[in-house]
Amino acid sequence: MPIESVRWGALGDRTYHDERGCLFALWPEPVDHDACFESAGFDRFADTDRAWDAEFAIIIQDLLATLAVHGSPVVTGEPLVQHPLIGRLFRKRAPRLPLPEQIALVAHDDQFAPCHVDFGSPVRAAIHVSDGHPILWVWLRRDVANGWPGSLSALARGHTTIETTLRWEVLVPESLLT
Repeated sequence: MPIESVRWGALGDRTYHDERGCLFALWPEPVDHDACFESAGFDRFADTDRAWDAEFAIIIQDLLATLAVHGSPVVTGEPLVQHPLIGRLFRKRAPRLPLPEQIALVAHDDQFAPCHVDFGSPVRAAIHVSDGHPILWVWLRRDVANGWPGSLSALARGHTTIETTLRWEVLVPESLLT
């Protein structure tokens, strides 16, 4: 099932790297059934497929390109790498996965550590993905946050955008609570 719409929510002011900004959540609809989403009050579930994955990958790529105007992306934390069997046998250093793939993997599978991507120095924008939830947590410094509505329209690529309020405390990663 392809993506039907793009949901988003505004979580208000948050401090990130000692900078004041705003935190937003961005996710496609529908999503695979998820107990956390359900506990938060979301109820648009369906089995996602390759078409959904391809559209989500485009949203990720577009978001990375949109935020790159604020600086080159810098992954904080441990980057995901490819571990081909032959490389492990010869103990070769594994190459990093491309950033969009790292984000997609973390968004689909909770076995991976959270992925944080910062843009700018000082940080003007950031993406956080974790817990196997297809939510792109987007932090924008206050001077950047005013441009969010225009960015959101472009990211949706013709899909309807729906502002949504959920019980965020169920979904928001602990590192983004301040």
